Amino acid sequence: MIGKRKYMVSGNDLDGKYVEKELWASSAREALEIAQGWDDGNNYTVARKKGCGCGS
Repeated sequence: MIGKRKYMVSGNDLDGKYVEKELWASSAREALEIAQGWDDGNNYTVARKKGCGCGS
């Protein structure tokens, strides 16, 4: 996964409860776009870099 980092996306489910998921992406914007494209019923609004980028 050259050029990709692990990101944590968060938002709300249909009941308004907080949800988080991890994914690999090149940027926070790309991570959020990927998550918003998932058909899981959740509304993702924030993407943050996870870890230090050193393989963790």
